[in-house]
Amino acid sequence: MNLPIEYGRLVENRGAISASVDALPQHVFLSDEAFASAEETREQVLHETCHNWLYLYGELWSLHDRSTHVSVTLPSGTSGRNPSELLGALHVATALIKYYSQTGNTELLAKRNLDDYRNGCVLNCSIFGAKVYTNGLGNCDLALHHFYMTHFTSVDAWPTVLYTKELPESALINDDLIRIISEGSNRTGGTASGMFRGRKADFSLLQQHGDGISALKGAIFEAAEALTLCVIGNKAAAISDRLVAEAWSVLCAPLGFHRVHVHPGAIWSGVYYVSVENLENDSGKIQFLDPRPAASGGGRTTRAMTLSIAPVNGLLIAFPSWLSHWITPVASDRPRLSIAFNVGIAPFE
Repeated sequence: MNLPIEYGRLVENRGAISASVDALPQHVFLSDEAFASAEETREQVLHETCHNWLYLYGELWSLHDRSTHVSVTLPSGTSGRNPSELLGALHVATALIKYYSQTGNTELLAKRNLDDYRNGCVLNCSIFGAKVYTNGLGNCDLALHHFYMTHFTSVDAWPTVLYTKELPESALINDDLIRIISEGSNRTGGTASGMFRGRKADFSLLQQHGDGISALKGAIFEAAEALTLCVIGNKAAAISDRLVAEAWSVLCAPLGFHRVHVHPGAIWSGVYYVSVENLENDSGKIQFLDPRPAASGGGRTTRAMTLSIAPVNGLLIAFPSWLSHWITPVASDRPRLSIAFNVGIAPFE
């Protein structure tokens, strides 16, 4: 409803209470009958505002294939409407259903017979299908999904939230991190556990000093606080000052990779990419596995079993520590250098 609109008087209404047209966007014309009651005015304004939003969208992507000359009769009996106008009718019906449901005006909802009207529009859209709705988000399936979601409440059960951010001035940060990692390369410790043609340093990286370390620390805690806020809301403030972190460099030689693993003992984990040049054929990605045990148990699914993110210098990714992931084999003439990290909560003293 925040779309700027100019209102005018509809003089020759020809039976219409309100009107708008895509040739004159962001304009709504109301007849005297539109002011018969406050409820009538609200309905007509909402009705025409819905049309104006689709007019705006239609300027970016055509809602249907204009080369397909088809027409439809709306459930109200109005004939000669094109597929875009059908979507407009569906949009209005869905918005009015939502409006009357939220305001508790079940009497008007039943009087307008909006559920049957909307269902008739959906049926006609389904008949047209992808043969007509082919451009952009005008695709019928996506359009119907959008309209349904404006009427029904969607519950995202057991979501897995990830955090990604490209750090500003990452070139300077990475130069300093490469220097610090190189100076510590002769220290004892570290392991090749879980890796092929690769090695992980010890967990002391954040104990070093330098501008790169300071920037990395700040980015890690920012990611952890953002993820915590996403999961537990305002309660996150109570533990933000107790977050602790550790980090270590991970070097993958050409053809190297890291096997599937998790990060036990932490809450959030992540990776920061320091030097990942010349990767070929989408190699060297971090790939996350679907954490739902039954997700790969057969049958159809709407989501892929893996989520892959390509490494980019300066990109930081954070995720729940229990989320299984691995590094795909590195096809490059240079080693792939990254920094892995864990974030946990310090115990009460």
